[in-house]
Amino acid sequence: MGQFDRLADEMLARADSFAGQLLERLGERSPNWDVESAFSREQVLATARASVQFQLRAFSRDELPKSCPEADAAAARTVARAGELRIFAHAYRVAQMVLWEAWFALVEDSAGLDAKERRELLTRGSDYFFRYADLLGDYISTVYREERAKLGATNGRRRFRAVKALLDGHPLASSADFDLDLEQHHLGLLAWGRGGEEAARGLATLLGRPLLLVDPLEHNWWGWISGQRPFDLAEQRAVETFDLPAGAGLAIGLQEAGARGFRSTHRQAKRARMLAPSGT
Repeated sequence: MGQFDRLADEMLARADSFAGQLLERLGERSPNWDVESAFSREQVLATARASVQFQLRAFSRDELPKSCPEADAAAARTVARAGELRIFAHAYRVAQMVLWEAWFALVEDSAGLDAKERRELLTRGSDYFFRYADLLGDYISTVYREERAKLGATNGRRRFRAVKALLDGHPLASSADFDLDLEQHHLGLLAWGRGGEEAARGLATLLGRPLLLVDPLEHNWWGWISGQRPFDLAEQRAVETFDLPAGAGLAIGLQEAGARGFRSTHRQAKRARMLAPSGT
């Protein structure tokens, strides 16, 4: 086995650790990304693992993909639904940085290499990772645009985009597209799983208040239960003792008021979701 084969195999064996490093780097560069994103850390980690493993297997064969790898294409389609291209593209740039730095360190730390072998291996890795990143970027952009066009401008998509713009603090965002008076009291929630939508609607029915519900991802919902008056003690108790339907997860923020409260109760629900046991 040649030096390249040996080092490429070692990179592949460390694929899971590279995916973990990606999450750490994202946290360092964008500390609140997992609160602001529709995606959980577990979802990003699973996608990163699949993507990195595919890339490193291709690297070991010195092959570039002739089409978008399925894991990356599936991620691009999901991101198109959630409208989070910026964080998605940033994650891919970080991933390439992690892989290049790992290859550089591996070559530099390898004993028994003369200066020429070291230069050749570094050049081979550098050329491959940057060519792969450019090619993958083109593939992902194409899949993303096609999926966005396919989704079109349905009422559900317009409502979600309006909600997302408001949450992101867009200066021109308004609640006109989802017909909600923001100057009310809001209880933010996240629901997921087969029974997630049923859980969100059931809680709103129990409280006797209107529900705004959008679905950024498949089997994932963002919701706000709102009303003109604050939630009283009886309603708070009903929330605490609410029985979830089978196959549902539910995370709830604190009651907040106004447009700022609309955002903050959602962030609180996101943090509660992050603390939920994995797989629930």
